Amino acid sequence: MTRVAFLLALMLPSLAFAAPSGTLEIAPTETRFTGDPIALTVTVDADADARVVLAPIELEGFGVRSVSSPRFDREAGVHRVEVELVALRPGAHDVGPLEVEVLHGGSTAKLEIPARMVEIRSLLEGAESLDPKPPSEPLPVMVPDTRVIVLAYLAALGLVFALAGALVARAIQKRRAARRPPPPPRPPWEIALEALARLREERARGLDESAIEAWADAVSDVVREYLGARYGFDGLERTTDELVTTLKEREPSDARLETVRTFLRECDLVKFAKARLAPGELDGLLDSATRIVTETRGFVPLPEAKA
Repeated sequence: MTRVAFLLALMLPSLAFAAPSGTLEIAPTETRFTGDPIALTVTVDADADARVVLAPIELEGFGVRSVSSPRFDREAGVHRVEVELVALRPGAHDVGPLEVEVLHGGSTAKLEIPARMVEIRSLLEGAESLDPKPPSEPLPVMVPDTRVIVLAYLAALGLVFALAGALVARAIQKRRAARRPPPPPRPPWEIALEALARLREERARGLDESAIEAWADAVSDVVREYLGARYGFDGLERTTDELVTTLKEREPSDARLETVRTFLRECDLVKFAKARLAPGELDGLLDSATRIVTETRGFVPLPEAKA
């Protein structure tokens, strides 16, 4: 009796261990070509505390990239093993059969998952021949003439240097021109005689009675401006008496002061008293102005050269 109880105790774990089952899923399901990755999912229906061991995989026409560790899916209540293959050869190949061992409570159950056929197509389908093409004739290669390139670079470099030289020369000329002293001012008698010459040309072309006053005033302004520049005062801002007084202060012994006074008063008569002058008197007024300038012009020494 004791021996029978012992045998029953040994058989109870194996009776409680249900026979496992398994399935194989292959992805992708569409057309597969050489070089494509192929995913296998091995599903084993066994208890959660069972240990699932997938036997080494050797499949013709495929290469094994990776095999994951078994994991238990609690929602589905199954064990899964992920296998990644790569298709190496075209044609119809069997994936499987796959052998799986399930260990539970000291017992071992072996499971064989049936094989599934997979069709692998080649990327070279439709090619006339799989043999390599014969070598083609060499193509001509145009090699540029390096001499032309060198000459072009030298020409561009010469142009750059020429432009740089022109810019430097221009800068030097500007600097020299800035250092050059300005020309000396023109003598006031030259300016006055040129202005009187222009007024004489106007007189020769003829003057209307309405233009005589302005013409006589212009002759007076030329003499006033000249005397101010000649003796160092503003002749246009002084009256006739003030101008003569200033000249007397500058040249007290000059006998031509009376001539200047007479000339300016005649001009004042035309400007302020609206006196009318005959053509001969106009010429005499212009001659007097010219004589005042020519007789009072002096010698202006040139500035001394700097050492």
